[in-house]
Amino acid sequence: MVPRVWSLMRFLIKGSVARGAIYLVYDQELLGPSGKSQACPSEG
Repeated sequence: MVPRVWSLMRFLIKGSVARGAIYLVYDQELLGPSGKSQACPSEG
């Protein structure tokens, strides 16, 4: 009887999954070509 909690949980889960996928894609794109990694260093 608490749809708000379920919607919030679904939103958080979807957000985390989407963030993980985006992070993986960006990570692979940055690690693939070594030229791009210099344009956006992740050190620090």
